[in-house]
Amino acid sequence: MDQHRKTIGLYYSHYECYGHTSRVAAFTGMYKKKFPYGNFFFIQAGRPQPTAVLDHWGAVYTLSRPSSSRVNFKYQVVADPFSADIRSRECLRIIDREAPDTFITEYFPLGRGECRDELLPVLTALFRQKVSLLSIAGYPLLTGFKGRWRDLILKMYQRVLILCPEIEMDYIAGCYPAGSARRSYREFFKKNKDKVVFTGYLVPEAPVIVPGRGRAGFATRGRVRVAVMRGGGAYYPQIIATAIKASDLLGDGYEFVLVTGPSTSDSEWRMFQGLMNRKKLCNASLVRWTDRYDHLIAESDVCICPTPYHTSLSLMKHLKRAVLIPFEGYGGVMDFLEQPARARLLTDHLRSEILPFKKLTASSLAGAVVRAVRKDMSGINVPASWFGSVTDYLS
Repeated sequence: MDQHRKTIGLYYSHYECYGHTSRVAAFTGMYKKKFPYGNFFFIQAGRPQPTAVLDHWGAVYTLSRPSSSRVNFKYQVVADPFSADIRSRECLRIIDREAPDTFITEYFPLGRGECRDELLPVLTALFRQKVSLLSIAGYPLLTGFKGRWRDLILKMYQRVLILCPEIEMDYIAGCYPAGSARRSYREFFKKNKDKVVFTGYLVPEAPVIVPGRGRAGFATRGRVRVAVMRGGGAYYPQIIATAIKASDLLGDGYEFVLVTGPSTSDSEWRMFQGLMNRKKLCNASLVRWTDRYDHLIAESDVCICPTPYHTSLSLMKHLKRAVLIPFEGYGGVMDFLEQPARARLLTDHLRSEILPFKKLTASSLAGAVVRAVRKDMSGINVPASWFGSVTDYLS
């Protein structure tokens, strides 16, 4: 089959944030740039995202009865067998209609174990038809499976492309407790080194947000420009609320642009607007989403943010000062390793300030911003080898 004219199906899911959607868009854009006649279709397994743009690359199918939502950052996803069977049948009908030459799952099977029951009949059917099976994942995180399920499913895949440099594996390993958990994590990648490939970071060429929406920007010269970015907006609303209060503490010498994220709930948005209305100073603006996300980070003097994949890439690309509030979970109900690990990496290579969420107050945030602004950034370097091209690994 001519690589230029392949039909490629891409399945992805999310918790109403935009990181996974953005990686799908970035992958598709890079593939289409090299192989412009490749045909894509997408199976979107989460809740609808009306501000996201994928349909100009191909048909987007949304599965019914999604089990994932914002609440799954607090509580484990529980997929019921009845819904999984319905969604699996929907997937199979889409597959029959589109007849892909290659089928790609985003994050699964490294994670998204809750998708196993709906995906297993699809993957088995495609494997029997000799359709190429690939996986792409933003980071080397292993979640959601127990026993040998991941190993059994992985045998059907030709390759898993991890869209980051191998150094992220070292930082994530360092976040595991010393002992069996850390050894098991390392052993998985050692055992699967011929199938699991680190490609380097995948930098999107364009935002996944509808163009022309939320044209946020800094308005005043001569002030310290602070971009406050919550990523997709599915967690830690206190980042925005606390930054609004910190903007008053820092005074008129600072200008804040706060992006709450496209999955911001209506109740959160009302809370943020109420805090803005009570501000003492006119040194901040608030937007729900923007198609200038990367531009705002580039224009800022310091960025306040958690450490999700694409926000972190922008910090590295533009070598930006940052105050990092990595997402770790809520109260120990679920522990998330990806962002704490990446925050350590950014501290080592960009001299970023880490402010743990449990220590987040208006005064602690204001102090961290002042320290970040005063950082000597001379000699910092993010290796060019950390950035790669996934198309080099496609056949």
